[in-house]
Amino acid sequence: MENGTTEGGRMGNKRKDNTTDSNSQQKQPSGSQKRKRKNEIGLAVEAQKGSILKFVHHENNEVDQDHHVTSQENFYADEAQETQEHTEQSFETDADTKQEIKTVETVLAWDIDDTGTWPQSLNNEYCAIILEKGPVKIKGLEYPKDIRGRKFTKNNYYKRLSNDEIVNRWWLVYSKCKDAVFCFPCKIFNSCNFKIATMGINDWKNLSHILPQHEKAQYHIESMHKWCELNVRLKNQTTLDAQNQRLLESKKQHWRHVLERLLSIVEYLSTNNLAFRGSVEKLFQPQNGNFWGLVQLLGKFDTMMSEHLRRVTENEIHDHYLGPRIQNELIMLMSNKVRDKIVSLVTLAKYFAIILDCTPDISHQEQMSLIVRFVDISDSAQITVKELFITFLEVQDTTGFGLLQTLLDELKQMGLSIMNIRGQGYDNGANMKGCISGVQARLLRENPRAFFVPCACHSLNLILCDMAKSSVEAISFFGLLQRIYVLFSASTQRWQIFKAHVNGITVKPLSETRWESRVESVKMLRYQSEEVYEALVAISEEARDPKAKSEAQSLASEISSFKFLTSVVIWYDILVKISSVSKFLVKYREHGFKEAQVTARELAQALGVEPKFPCANVTRVSRKKRQMKYEGADEPIDDPEKKFELLL
Repeated sequence: MENGTTEGGRMGNKRKDNTTDSNSQQKQPSGSQKRKRKNEIGLAVEAQKGSILKFVHHENNEVDQDHHVTSQENFYADEAQETQEHTEQSFETDADTKQEIKTVETVLAWDIDDTGTWPQSLNNEYCAIILEKGPVKIKGLEYPKDIRGRKFTKNNYYKRLSNDEIVNRWWLVYSKCKDAVFCFPCKIFNSCNFKIATMGINDWKNLSHILPQHEKAQYHIESMHKWCELNVRLKNQTTLDAQNQRLLESKKQHWRHVLERLLSIVEYLSTNNLAFRGSVEKLFQPQNGNFWGLVQLLGKFDTMMSEHLRRVTENEIHDHYLGPRIQNELIMLMSNKVRDKIVSLVTLAKYFAIILDCTPDISHQEQMSLIVRFVDISDSAQITVKELFITFLEVQDTTGFGLLQTLLDELKQMGLSIMNIRGQGYDNGANMKGCISGVQARLLRENPRAFFVPCACHSLNLILCDMAKSSVEAISFFGLLQRIYVLFSASTQRWQIFKAHVNGITVKPLSETRWESRVESVKMLRYQSEEVYEALVAISEEARDPKAKSEAQSLASEISSFKFLTSVVIWYDILVKISSVSKFLVKYREHGFKEAQVTARELAQALGVEPKFPCANVTRVSRKKRQMKYEGADEPIDDPEKKFELLL
C-alpha cells in the first residue's frame, strides 16, 4: 500500500509537472499523442451514433423497438450531440487535446438510460432531466444468466396484492451494464446507502423477498413521495429553476426543428440519387455541394434555418450539425428505418423468397445484393406482391459456402428465419446454382421448402451467348462491330467525321448483361452501311495516326464484303424478333388476358354465344394433406375463368 501510494503520488506529481510545463511553454502535441487523440475521438463518435434520433418526433414516438421517447426529450442528448460535433471540429482545428479528451470521457462516462452508469451524486440539472424522462424499462431484452443459471425476469416488475390485483413496480429499473436492479427514486434522491440505491442488487434467488421489504421501508416511501411531488412541480413549471427549465425546453425545440430540416434535405438528396458534398465544405462558398447549397437556400426563406446559419457565421455556436460525419449518420439512420420497415412487413407476411446477385463495385470489392419477395398483407383491402431491395453485403469468400454464410448472418441480424424461405432465385453462376456446392443446394439442405428458380432473363442471355459462341462467323461478326465502335469513339476528331457522314443513328458498344439489346449495335450497319463505309474511308485518308489509318482501311474492306452484309441482315432480323417477343410477353402477361377477353366478347356477341366460361363437372376436390401446422390450407381454384388464365 505504501509503495502504491508513493508511486501514485509520484505519478500525480509527474502529471502536474507536465501540465505546468505544457501550459508555460505551449508545446504542440507529438505525433503519437495526435494519433491517440484521433483514436479516442473515433471511439467517442462511434459510441454516440444513433443518439441523434432523440431529437426527432416519430409516428409512434419510438426510437427503436425497445426504447420509447416522448416529445419532451432529455437535454443530455443535446449535450452528447454537441460534444460529438465539437470533438470532430476540434480535431480538425487542432484544439486543446486534454480538454477534448476530458469532454469525451465525460460524455461516455454514463448513460441516462442505464441507471448502473449514473454517478453516485447527481446535480439538480441532471436530476430534472432524469425525472422528466422517467424510469426506462427496456423491452425485448434477453437477460443474462449468472453462474448458477439464474437471471432477472419480467415478473419482478409486478407484485400481487392480497386481493389478487397486479400492481406495476414503476420504481424498479434494470441496468444492462451491471446486470442488477435499482430503485429509481432512491437512486436519484440518494436516500439510503443500501445496495439497491448504490451498487444494485443481482441476488436473483432472494429478489422476490428483497423487493417487498424495500417497498415497506420508510426511506423508500419518502423517496417515492419526493418523486411524485417533484414530477408535479416540473409538469406545472413551479420549481425554483422554472425559468431555466423553460430555457432548456426552448433550446431543445430549436435543435429539434433544425434537425428535422436537415433530415428533409438528406431525404431529398437520397431519393433523387444526388451527391451530397462538393470540393469545398464551408458555408456561402462556391462549389460547396448540394447539401450545403440546400441549407443556404432554405435559410433564405425559413426563419428557423436563417437563425441557425446566423449563429454559425457569427461564431455563436461551434456545433452546427452540417459536417460530413453528421450527413453520413443521418443517411444511415434513415436507411436503417427503411430497412426495419421492410423487415417488419416481411415478418408480418412470415414467408418470403430471396434473390441474390453479386458484382464488383468501383473499388473492386465484391458485393452481393439482397432482395426479398413477399406478399404485403399490412393493408387487408389491397394485398400485393412486393419485391424490395434490402442491402448490399460485402463478400470475402465467393464460394457457395461463403455466400451462404453471408446470407445466413444477415438474415439472423434482421431477425428473419431461414425456415420461412419459400423460394430462391439466382443467376446461372456455378457458385449460385450448383447442384452440389452452390448456394441453392446448400440452402435446400437447410430448408427443403426453399425451391430454386433460375433467373429467366439471365437464362435467355446465356442461350444467346452460347449460340453466338458456337459459331466462328458469329464471333468474328460481333468482334468487328466492337472494333468499329472503338475506332470512332476513341477520338473526338474521328467522332466528328462519323457524325458528318451518318445521321440519326450512332455506333453502340456490345452489351454483356442484356445480349438481345445488341440489336442497337447491328441497326446502324443494317440501315446505313454505305454511310459508315464512307466514314471509314474518310478516316483512312485524313487520320494522322498510322494505327487508326490502318484500322479504318481494314474495317472498310471487311464491311464491304457480301458475306458481312448477309450476316448483318440475318443477325438484325434474329435480334429484332427476340427483342420484340421478349417485350411482347412482358406486356401480354400484364394486360393480354383482359384485352383478349374484350375481343372474344365481340366475337361471341356476333355468334350469339354467351360470354361465360363453362363450369367444370362437380367432382370431389382432392386436397393436399398438411404436414406442418403452419402450412396454409390447400384452396383449389373454383372459378373457371381464373383457372383458364393460370393454365395459359
